[in-house]
Amino acid sequence: MTAYDILGGETDFSSELRYPEAFSTTISLSAGLNLISLPLEPLNPSISSLTEQLSPCLLNVFAYVNDTYTWEFYDPAQLDQNTLSTLEPAKGYWVEMTCPGEMTVVGNRTTNPITLIPGLDLIGYNSLTPLPISVAFSSIADKYTMVWAYKNNEWKYYDPADETGKYASGINPRKRILD
Repeated sequence: MTAYDILGGETDFSSELRYPEAFSTTISLSAGLNLISLPLEPLNPSISSLTEQLSPCLLNVFAYVNDTYTWEFYDPAQLDQNTLSTLEPAKGYWVEMTCPGEMTVVGNRTTNPITLIPGLDLIGYNSLTPLPISVAFSSIADKYTMVWAYKNNEWKYYDPADETGKYASGINPRKRILD
């Protein structure tokens, strides 16, 4: 690359362009319903590209659109009727499988904040590092009442006001939103 000064003359300036190295993570899915999130910004966010690894076990994928209070879906058997076309970090997805499978996501780390709206939000976790819920949600402490998780066909919850009961203790990337 050649650089020019403001008068149009060549300069001795040189620079090396570096592109961030992509990361990869594998999401293991069991038969039945799975609640997942992507901890990376996929290089190719196309749902058909990301889920082709799950064929023939994938039945469908559902996403709740927080700001419109609507559901979007992807069904590989009904491509002309799908409303969900991409998978993104910061969102939670219900994935229904007929048999176990794995989905490898290649992408970049993201630090974009997650926007929450009053009421229910189905969100993901933008990190590859597990954290205690109290740490992960510290920036919105006292602004939420309950955090729900679905793990091994069982609902779990985190209630900041209740230290007893069946609760989720930390956020874990990939497999489930909360652990």
